[in-house]
Amino acid sequence: MKFDLKRIGRLLITLSILSLLGCSDVNEKTAKIIEEKLSEKYNESFEVQYLGERWGTKSNDTVTTYVKALESDILFTAIMDKSKNIIENYPEMLLMNKFASVFNKVIEDQGLDASSWINSYTEQSFDITTDMTIDEYIEKSKTDYIFVEIVMKNGDRYYSRKIKKDCTTNLQSV
Repeated sequence: MKFDLKRIGRLLITLSILSLLGCSDVNEKTAKIIEEKLSEKYNESFEVQYLGERWGTKSNDTVTTYVKALESDILFTAIMDKSKNIIENYPEMLLMNKFASVFNKVIEDQGLDASSWINSYTEQSFDITTDMTIDEYIEKSKTDYIFVEIVMKNGDRYYSRKIKKDCTTNLQSV
């Protein structure tokens, strides 16, 4: 009886290992499809950094990827279904990066060791394009608030009103 259990155990381990060997091939094919579709859509080069929530995990019909735009160095998410339809947030992330660059320039000009990240919440939905300016976004979104996170090195002291004033002035000139 022990002999049979050992053989069954070895067989199960072997089957498990063999079933995992195909995963990397599927991942590479999925990544290549997403990179090609995004490159066609935006005429840029993209690289899938990470695949998560693959077929058959949380949802049986999608795979979530984290993609990097090689020219702009922006990381964003792309979700592909089994029909190869992709939902992604590249234009939004590109625009938020434009916002952040304005704030980061003001921070850098003040000699601070800090960085910012921007997010905006709108009440109405509209299409954001990769060539949209900050002014166009503010006009179309009719947003009252823009959420800004600023991370500063401990010990740096600065007044938020001055940052707000400098950033508002810089946003108007973009």
